[in-house]
Amino acid sequence: MSRLPRMRERAASTPVSAEQNPRPRRPPLSKRLPDMSDAQLTSLQKAATRISLDVEHPKHANAAIALPLIDAEIGRRTTALAADGPA
Repeated sequence: MSRLPRMRERAASTPVSAEQNPRPRRPPLSKRLPDMSDAQLTSLQKAATRISLDVEHPKHANAAIALPLIDAEIGRRTTALAADGPA
């Protein structure tokens, strides 16, 4: 029967290169926001607001950083819609 490697054995293993990594790093949030749908953006804003209000939440700092970016993207979209005028 095989056993799981111990922590020191895992740490000593060869790291996976970026080409072999099955989960490549995602672009930063500021680059992903323009590609999100309005529904995705609204959902993200609600979640970030909720998390930023809970100082004990592990992602509190990230949510506090993300909220101004999200609000700016919503503002940009609102301005673009207003500039286009009524359809």
